[in-house]
Amino acid sequence: RMANSIWEHSPYAYVILELFADNSEEKELASYRAGEGKGMLLWGNLNNAYIQNTTGNAASDLSSIYHANRDWTEPHLIGYMESHDEERLMYRSLQNGKSVSGYNIKDPTTALERIKAANIVFFTVLGPKMIWQFEELGYDESINRCPDGTISDGCRVAAKPIHWEYQNDAERKSVYDHISELLHLRHRYDVFTAGSATISTGSSFVKQITLKNTPYTESPADANAMNVQIAVNFDVNARNEAINFPHGGSWFEYFSGETLTITTTAYNLTLNPGEYRLYTDYPLKEPITGIMDEDKISNIIFPNPVEDEIHLNTHADSNVKIFGTDGREVKGFIKS
Repeated sequence: RMANSIWEHSPYAYVILELFADNSEEKELASYRAGEGKGMLLWGNLNNAYIQNTTGNAASDLSSIYHANRDWTEPHLIGYMESHDEERLMYRSLQNGKSVSGYNIKDPTTALERIKAANIVFFTVLGPKMIWQFEELGYDESINRCPDGTISDGCRVAAKPIHWEYQNDAERKSVYDHISELLHLRHRYDVFTAGSATISTGSSFVKQITLKNTPYTESPADANAMNVQIAVNFDVNARNEAINFPHGGSWFEYFSGETLTITTTAYNLTLNPGEYRLYTDYPLKEPITGIMDEDKISNIIFPNPVEDEIHLNTHADSNVKIFGTDGREVKGFIKS
């Protein structure tokens, strides 16, 4: 009744439910009036599962991040790793990360690299996703942080420090750029948003995702028809694992640019702790730096909302003008 009333007033409105009900009920709501381009969206809480993997403490199953693994016909699951009511992955890694000789997840550099690994098996999966505040910079203040710096369950909704300076930290900015890369791929190639996914289940620390394009072909003529194979090792030790590629032939690792030629679909790969691979069966023209160069000319304006002072960081070669919501020019800057 409520959704019908909303759509009667605003036909293109998104109806998002914080329900967390039985799967059969959520499935029905996700499909309601889907034939008309509607259907409701529901939150998919995978916080604990991702934390268990990023901290290296347990190889929790991540497959339910994909709506089809819940037997849903519509991609209406809004998956998330962090939220206003769930602990931060980075905080947990620094507090509870596992360590072995030569590899310590409590080390910030190592923890941030594992955050990148988590995002590889998050944004590549079909369906909407949520990033919580500063998650893209490895925010490491506890969700239960009090204003005085202590940690208490009673401070869950207390104000948290706003770390704008994280943007100037090269390792944290690397996480931001990494997520930008994944979103670029997601927006540019249909296999990430209109293909089908097979996600490994069970308790292995090595997670696998196979993305097949629609229609599926083993010989893509261009990148729009390509398929993707992903492998991530969340263990604290190196693992040699059979990765289930959808077909043999040449595969191209996106981040390193290396070519892998396989003759069997179950191909053994050795992955270092926290290492991730993203293979495509069509070579993408742009290396990782090339895509970022396209997007480097950007303006960063903060804070938002603005009270009495605004900060502008720009790399643009041209002059900059700021307009208000009424369309009037608020301020112009001449680049010196």
